[in-house]
Amino acid sequence: MTTHHKFATIGAVATLSLSLVGATAVPVAPAANTSHTYDDGATITFPSSWTVGQGLSFTGTGFKAKDGSPSVLALKIDGGGVSGQPYLRVEADANGNVAGTIPWQEGFKPGQTVTFTVLTGSLNKQDPRRG
Repeated sequence: MTTHHKFATIGAVATLSLSLVGATAVPVAPAANTSHTYDDGATITFPSSWTVGQGLSFTGTGFKAKDGSPSVLALKIDGGGVSGQPYLRVEADANGNVAGTIPWQEGFKPGQTVTFTVLTGSLNKQDPRRG
């Protein structure tokens, strides 16, 4: 199966795409990850494929607000919500590291490409608008 990568940055948005794979997929090797690094050095990393029916784990580093507090990220899928909510809220730890799992979304199909939009700057007013 071909994996699609798409990086686009507009304003405070980092957009990352990946392809969905069937339940028999082999776990993604670390070298196959899709990452985006912001101008301030913060990096978000997703696997390049998502196994049908399973959650998708992601990580990030360097997510600190201007005042040194942890960043708060809002993650959207295909420009919309996550699991019936407007976005998935992810808070960085005191060191600026983020980790989370996006629940499997009903209606996704193998071979489909999805796009993640990662936003900062709204949920913690001290966060820079990264993009």
